[in-house]
Amino acid sequence: MVRLLLDGVWGPRSDAPPLPARIRIVPISDGGSTPASTTLLTLDRARIRDCDGAREITFTASEATRLLDTFRHAYELLVVGTRDTDTLGLVSLAGSQATLLAMDEYQRRLGTVTALVRRGDRAAATIPAPSALPVVRVVPPSPALAARLPDTAARRQIVQAVVRAQRAALTPCDRGEGGIPEDGTRDAVAPLDEVRWLVEVACYRGAYNFGSLWFVVPRAAPRQAALASFMRRDAAGREQPRPGAMPATLVNASFDAKAGTLGGLNKGRGLGDCGEIEQWGWTGTHFELLDRTESYACRAIGPAAWVTTYRATRAP
Repeated sequence: MVRLLLDGVWGPRSDAPPLPARIRIVPISDGGSTPASTTLLTLDRARIRDCDGAREITFTASEATRLLDTFRHAYELLVVGTRDTDTLGLVSLAGSQATLLAMDEYQRRLGTVTALVRRGDRAAATIPAPSALPVVRVVPPSPALAARLPDTAARRQIVQAVVRAQRAALTPCDRGEGGIPEDGTRDAVAPLDEVRWLVEVACYRGAYNFGSLWFVVPRAAPRQAALASFMRRDAAGREQPRPGAMPATLVNASFDAKAGTLGGLNKGRGLGDCGEIEQWGWTGTHFELLDRTESYACRAIGPAAWVTTYRATRAP
């Protein structure tokens, strides 16, 4: 299996050829191991590059330009082994020109020297600059505080207080007989600051996904717990609440107290080769989205090659 990634300099002030194209090769064999045989690339069975077993092949900008130009007349890009019959991966080029043209249009570079398909004489400086990324100031607890966790008995007392105070919020959850054990073994408590805990209360479990609700809890009054707030920025930079019927529910999530971040992976299937990954940063009042990657093509492609659909910048 092969994934073809295009990467390079996309700034409005670049008059260089469009990009170097980066081709990441992810061959999957029985048992999930990576074949070690020498590979090469062919375009419609014509040899275009010896790879010598490399898992990532980079084309220079001029090479990439020529390669993309040949795509319009080609049908498939193959990764083969030392024998021509060893097909390690295939990229269909059907629809590639339409895809590249759509990228040019979305990035407003049609008719410029950096366009992927419909190039022209307009300088790259005429391309509008991309919108600035949202800036998030993450406020983790101090290292000493992050290391101070409640003991087992204290953790259970905190969780029990939250569960009693938040019965309405936990109504959709599958806790108790036949569901999540209520002995606290699947719940967690972590420090946010000197006066608040972050409490994870297990909500449901499936074959490969485990969902939990997250609460911000005053240390001095656990019964005043409140559902954690999760926000993201829209295109205009305005804060918007996380959508959904239960926005404080995350899947397969864990809190990194040292970093002040909360991350989750909602698997599309047990192999974990599709789904959604989100990372949230604690701002001192709420959690704000830092990045989101996703893939709904369950085809043995790991999260490292998923598409990033949201990204923010951390304030220093």
